Amino acid sequence: MKLCIASKTHLDFLIYNKLGKGAVLAIEVDGFKFHKQGSKQFGRDRIKDRILKK
Repeated sequence: MKLCIASKTHLDFLIYNKLGKGAVLAIEVDGFKFHKQGSKQFGRDRIKDRILKK
């Protein structure tokens, strides 16, 4: 299951409570070898990291 955080930005896996519809666990695989620093995807990955830390 993918959760859309922003256009073109998704989480790889999201486990949620079916009854309460709340997220229980989010998993994101950055693939940092393919996203060079300064690229658009690198910036999107940093945004996701900040959102997930909250």
